[in-house]
Amino acid sequence: MESVLGWLGFTHGKDEPVQELVHLMADEAQDQYAAARFREFHVGHIHQEKKMVPLVQTRGRVAVRVFPSLAGHNLYHKVHGFRSPQGARGLLWHREAGLREVIHHYPVPVAY
Repeated sequence: MESVLGWLGFTHGKDEPVQELVHLMADEAQDQYAAARFREFHVGHIHQEKKMVPLVQTRGRVAVRVFPSLAGHNLYHKVHGFRSPQGARGLLWHREAGLREVIHHYPVPVAY
């Protein structure tokens, strides 16, 4: 099989333990997993950047990258302590070198 630059998995992240994502990728896409030079899972459920949850966790040969949420804050977020700023990330990948740049965006709060 031809070498693939990267293999990305995406999930909400609410019900999937981080340590299981590595096995999920390897089991469900064995050939692509084996051929890929870079492997990542992108998760967005956390809605906050906690010090106890690194933005990137490496499990074996797979990086699990936690993304901030652009969701607005409502009563549910307030009650559960989700007070992190809204944000988004863009990843710039090079064809052969892999991940080259991470772009962070935090929108300016709008007063209503």
